[in-house]
Amino acid sequence: MDLWRESNELRRLALHNRNISSYIPKTLLDRLRDRQQPPILGGSKREVTVVFVDIQNYSTVSEYLDPEQTIQILNECFSAWVADVQAHGGTVLEFLGDGMLAVFGAPNDLANHPSQALYCLRAMISSMEQLNKSWSKSGLDKYWKRKNISQLGFRSGIHTGTVVEGNLGSLTQMKYAVVGDTVNVAARLEQLNKKLGSTIA
Repeated sequence: MDLWRESNELRRLALHNRNISSYIPKTLLDRLRDRQQPPILGGSKREVTVVFVDIQNYSTVSEYLDPEQTIQILNECFSAWVADVQAHGGTVLEFLGDGMLAVFGAPNDLANHPSQALYCLRAMISSMEQLNKSWSKSGLDKYWKRKNISQLGFRSGIHTGTVVEGNLGSLTQMKYAVVGDTVNVAARLEQLNKKLGSTIA
């Protein structure tokens, strides 16, 4: 009976961890598991590479999609992007509408984080090519081709510099974040792609 209870408790804990890990990046979850004390507000300085990404022409395309199709496209993009970020040692911190914020070099150290971030963006270009093939096969691309948009892509801003990384919010609800001018510059570079007609800035 004790073995049955222990086995049942282990299954419950495994399910609990799996549910939580769907909302919290593994790098942060591992850090929380290792802590002996509750997390506190505040942070420390660290050099990182910050990447902002959003879907090009999303506003135009979304006007012709129903909510289910919109969620489908967003989730398929994010699923591919998250896999690419994690494969290159980065951590996704936020999903921002049709955009995503990722950091390389935090919360864990990452050698050559600027290069890893660039390799990640190259992988994301390939991922979008595969997604466009899938959307073409399913006929979903008709919604943007009618607006003379041949395929969906993304715009990205990347910048390396010093940030403060740590816990932001309140004692009752907080999140891990990176804050500083490096983050602001990456966000502005992402927007600059609109004027430059580029993919990565």
